[in-house]
Amino acid sequence: MNIFLPAIPSDQSELKYLLMKKVIKASFFQKIVLPAMLAIVLFMVSVFAFIIPAFERNAIEQKRNMLHELTNTAWSILQKYHLDEQHGLLTLHEAREKAIAEVEALRYGPDKKDYFWITNLEPAMIMHPYVHELTGQSLHDYADPDGKKLFIEALKIAQDEGEGFISYKWQLKDDSTHIVPKLSFVKAFPAWDWIIGTGIYLDDIQKEISSLTNKLLLILLGITVFISLIIFFITYQSLNIENRRRLAEEQLHESREKYRSLIESSTEGVMLLLNAKISYSNAYIQNWLHIQQPIWSRCLWINCLVKITVWIWKMSKMNPSMR
Repeated sequence: MNIFLPAIPSDQSELKYLLMKKVIKASFFQKIVLPAMLAIVLFMVSVFAFIIPAFERNAIEQKRNMLHELTNTAWSILQKYHLDEQHGLLTLHEAREKAIAEVEALRYGPDKKDYFWITNLEPAMIMHPYVHELTGQSLHDYADPDGKKLFIEALKIAQDEGEGFISYKWQLKDDSTHIVPKLSFVKAFPAWDWIIGTGIYLDDIQKEISSLTNKLLLILLGITVFISLIIFFITYQSLNIENRRRLAEEQLHESREKYRSLIESSTEGVMLLLNAKISYSNAYIQNWLHIQQPIWSRCLWINCLVKITVWIWKMSKMNPSMR
């Protein structure tokens, strides 16, 4: 008895191919594309929600520590000349003049334009290296563009705490036309009833943050391009594999169709048995018995006949004398 595996009908094969293609696309998106996109989004969120704010806080804290140390250094100059005056090496006037001259010459920062200033408890300006017209002037009513009386606030900090920070707006170094936010540290010098202070411009921190943001965006762009290239490569490989699989399936389908045509045109009867039941028969047997193929599965007597035939065939294998 010949056994034949029936070919998959072309419409069923096409449906199966389309369904499998959709499954592959969905699986590829869930396993490759979606995690990559989530990684990029999470990186962007972490950059703007955590990294940049943390950098800004850290930068401001570092600047505050720097202002504290620089002010202590300038304050030690006043202390030096005060001790010279106490030891009789200088008069009070000479000591103050030398201290003012030395502090006025101090510069720091990238452009060497950051400076120190000195006021008294009136408050009046003792020394400012860039705004000389304020020297000797009362600062009681002096306010920044937002109306903040910064020297009154500095006086309160010096009297109440001895030292501390103050935020306000001031001209950018030696450019009187450019007003920017500034953070300063002030410290009292009780021996002469002076207050010495210095500050940094917050736009410098904003420039550093902008520079960091641009670098992180470039890194993000590089990561995105890299991941996109990986996804493109994986997609390209997947499509090649799928095309080869599709080609192999089509070739198998063609070979099955050819074999099916050969079996259908055969002058011998061919049946496929599955679990001792007929699942396929060619046209020869159907024409011979004058029965349509769907009826076979419901013809119990024919199935019984087939079972008996199979049993006889198995027994003949076991006992050659039955042949």
